[in-house]
Amino acid sequence: MSEKQKRPYYALDIRVKGIEFELKINDVSLFSDPEAEGLKVQSPVNDWLFEGLNIFDFILYEPKPLPKANAQQGEESQEPAKPEMLVKLSSIDFSGEYPQPDEVLMECRFPSEEIPKLSAMHTKEVKLEEAPESTLWSQAEDITGRELEAEQTARKMIKEFAGSLESRNFEAAFEMMRYKFKEYASANGFEFERIREVVLEQYAMIEEFDFHYEDVPDSATAHVIEGDGRILRVFRKDDKPAVVFSNPEEDSCFGIPIYIARIGGEWKFVR
Repeated sequence: MSEKQKRPYYALDIRVKGIEFELKINDVSLFSDPEAEGLKVQSPVNDWLFEGLNIFDFILYEPKPLPKANAQQGEESQEPAKPEMLVKLSSIDFSGEYPQPDEVLMECRFPSEEIPKLSAMHTKEVKLEEAPESTLWSQAEDITGRELEAEQTARKMIKEFAGSLESRNFEAAFEMMRYKFKEYASANGFEFERIREVVLEQYAMIEEFDFHYEDVPDSATAHVIEGDGRILRVFRKDDKPAVVFSNPEEDSCFGIPIYIARIGGEWKFVR
């Protein structure tokens, strides 16, 4: 039996349309569809969960009508898709040839008796007897009241990290993310060295496909303290991740989400 099979493994299945949607896990915003364009995601969430009570906050709004391409000609705006949402948290069974959902631990659906109409917030609680191995939740310091220091530090860290990728110094970039990837490996039952190999291969694609960093002014970036005061989430105000690399000629890009915390007196990328 592999290490992953010995450990609990949890995944979310998210299917949303016609809703301005945001999902927070333990007070950290992880999935969103602010334009109600539709969201279909299957994602492991081990590194966001811990033993005991886990809180899932669903923020749901009716979308604004979408304008038609030829709305300037006086036609009525386009109606959004019929609002629907189904989100499931399941444990995953690795005993067979392929991973399969085992037990559904949480389900949230709209419309339903539980959520008959769209409202600002709906909360679900999931108590886990077995939790993934993660040290963030026990080690991260409360940074409430240190917002200015956190933001200034985050800007420096992001500049250094993005600069390492831009200059193709992928080893240095990985070292800045070491804590994040050690946590990911531990929480998901992977060998750290294998994660390192995969990440460096992904970073190498920046050079292969001639991607370059989209440097934006500080005013275009937002900083929010989440995770009950322990995590700083950094993102662009256009709803893109804080770090984006792109190749305009190929009309392609990819983003790297940024979450920072203070561990043992040092600021680190943690997720």
